[in-house]
Amino acid sequence: MPTNIEWANLTDNIIRAKRGGWWCQKISEGCKNCYSEKLNQNSFFGGNKQPYSGQPPELVLDTETIRKWGFQRKPKKHFVSSMTDVFGEWIPRSWQHEMLDGMFVLEFGLKAQAQKKLLRESEINKQTIVLN
Repeated sequence: MPTNIEWANLTDNIIRAKRGGWWCQKISEGCKNCYSEKLNQNSFFGGNKQPYSGQPPELVLDTETIRKWGFQRKPKKHFVSSMTDVFGEWIPRSWQHEMLDGMFVLEFGLKAQAQKKLLRESEINKQTIVLN
C-alpha cells in the first residue's frame, strides 16, 4: 500500500488478524504509546478494536504479497509489518523464514521492521544461513 512515510514507498502488513485488523504485544516501556494500536482501535483504518494485550487472535500471513516482491521491477523501499512485530514470540518461525526468503529473492532492497526483537532476528538469520 502506498504511504506518506518519507523513507518508504510502500507498507506491506503481511501479518493480520484473520477477522481484520492487526495484533501485537506490548513488551517494553517503548510500546506504551504504540501508534499501531491506536490505528487498530479505529475501524476506519481497518482495525479490529482489539487491544495489544492478552492472547493473540487467529493470525494470517499474506503470502501473496510476499510472492509479489519477486516480481518488482523498479527499486522501492518497503516498510514490512508496520502494524506488528514480525519477530514476536507469537509469530510462527515458518512465517518469519517465509518473509526473509521473500526478501532474499528481491533484486532491489526491502526494509524490514524489526524494532522489538533484534536478538531474535539475528538468531533467525543464522538459522536461515544454515538451512540454505
